[in-house]
Amino acid sequence: MSFPKVRTLAMATLGTLLAAGIAMAEPVGFIATAINDVQVQKYGTTSWEAAIQDADVSVGDTIRTGFDSQAKIILVDDTTLSIDEDTEITIQSLHVGAAATQDRSIIRQTRGRLRTVVGSAFGGQTRLEVHTPTAVVGVKGTDLTSEKDEESRITGNDKEKGQWLFCLVDGKIEIRTPAGLGIPKPGNCIYAYDTGELSDELPNPANAFEVSFSTPNFAPPDFVTPETPAVGEGPPGGGLESIDPPVEPEISGGDELGVTSQTTQEDVMTMEEPPPPIEPDIIGF
Repeated sequence: MSFPKVRTLAMATLGTLLAAGIAMAEPVGFIATAINDVQVQKYGTTSWEAAIQDADVSVGDTIRTGFDSQAKIILVDDTTLSIDEDTEITIQSLHVGAAATQDRSIIRQTRGRLRTVVGSAFGGQTRLEVHTPTAVVGVKGTDLTSEKDEESRITGNDKEKGQWLFCLVDGKIEIRTPAGLGIPKPGNCIYAYDTGELSDELPNPANAFEVSFSTPNFAPPDFVTPETPAVGEGPPGGGLESIDPPVEPEISGGDELGVTSQTTQEDVMTMEEPPPPIEPDIIGF
């Protein structure tokens, strides 16, 4: 049986890096599923184009979904990004090779709901961060959902409407804000409010959502999403106060996940310039 595309892509990308160093717009994954209104804004452009199943995605690309729409992205490290309706994410950086397990790769999410299942194609679990307007989530060997909860679906209280909610399906995550640290248990969720405050742990009343592949038997057995209990299923104005001078958010300093605070250029795919700034974001902690 031929190698699945994600494996072939990983080998081709790693070979390019080793031969030519850091390269712009090298593919780091592909669109496994695009249901209804899914659009991609390629790095360095201002226009949106319809997402095409099996098309490549690169560092700096932004993917968004409309209502009643979903997408699934598979990255070269086998990380799976399941994107629910009315969601927008940017692949800000992605490390490959030995650096994948040591240096942080970043997915930036500005709205909607995302399920992230972290891959391990480069000899260990990728060290990944999900950045949202109210928190930075350090993940490793983890299955989690991150969402802007417009309906306050867990508590039903006004306080939670429009706040960011992080639910751990399996593994471990660390949710950091300028005001504190949250480490939920599997099956539990924590809100990160726009004030920087974190809620207590709350049980997740719903199963983690999943985006199905568009065609039967699309996912070869050797890169099926890792088995988990999953079977189905910017903060309001104001945001966080600015801290001067701004500092790129980091998870560092002895945390168990071990996300490094220094990023090297060895075995890393990143942009020469970052995408347009996303405000507000966590700074200076």
